[in-house]
Amino acid sequence: VLFVVRSGQCRKSPPVPTPTPPTKVTPPSNPVVNPSTPTTTRIDVPRPSDPAVAAVMDEMLTAWEKVPAVFAAVETTMPEAAGHEGKTVGRGKYWLQKKDGKVLIHFDLRNELRIKQQDGGGMVTREELVTTIDGTHLYSFINQPGHKEAVKKKLNYDDVLQIAGPHLFRDLVTNNKLTLLPEEMRDNHATKVIKAQPNDGSWETFHYFDKATGIRLEMTEMDAKGQTALQIKLSEVNTNPTIIEDQFKFVVPGGVTLQDQSNSP
Repeated sequence: VLFVVRSGQCRKSPPVPTPTPPTKVTPPSNPVVNPSTPTTTRIDVPRPSDPAVAAVMDEMLTAWEKVPAVFAAVETTMPEAAGHEGKTVGRGKYWLQKKDGKVLIHFDLRNELRIKQQDGGGMVTREELVTTIDGTHLYSFINQPGHKEAVKKKLNYDDVLQIAGPHLFRDLVTNNKLTLLPEEMRDNHATKVIKAQPNDGSWETFHYFDKATGIRLEMTEMDAKGQTALQIKLSEVNTNPTIIEDQFKFVVPGGVTLQDQSNSP
């Protein structure tokens, strides 16, 4: 199985047969829609027990409220490939816009899995993972060797990578013990650093939030042995990006039937 990046963790996706060629991803160059003033629906976030963490959370959420839209390049790395020895490297493009009290997201991620085989050889396979939130529903498209799938689901922001804001902090506060660490620089940005230790696990994650925008520029997950299990990095961050008219409109790829699961429990 492969792994799909969510708000700050991973989930499994269907099996992968044989390799397919990668698809080049390029930022949009169509006419632009000016982002509206950010006015999104308020999400309740539990208060961290540590007053220092609570103060930083408030600071990051306040900074994020002023951001109308985002474009960022995303890179993910994992020291395994589909449960096998190897490495998974993902490169993607992430668009977000606050509009009419809603948060719209389009995340296009291309993974390359380098699998080490028992005979000493190797295999490379690839997948395309696209998630679109139009403010009403979540749409996902998976394109793997021998498998294509498009699904319409109920709106759930936990099913897509969160880069900032109340949904991300709600997950962090609810499921972890949080500790504030000294500030660090990341990609020439001063960041607030928060360590998260899951309530039901022995690993820990480190989150680096840009002080100016509240955007999480980097997340590193360490396993129980202190080894890196997952890393997510943002670059080319632009809070005044070019956004095309249909950026958050999901178009079903040719030859694929959309599965409507929006009424499922």
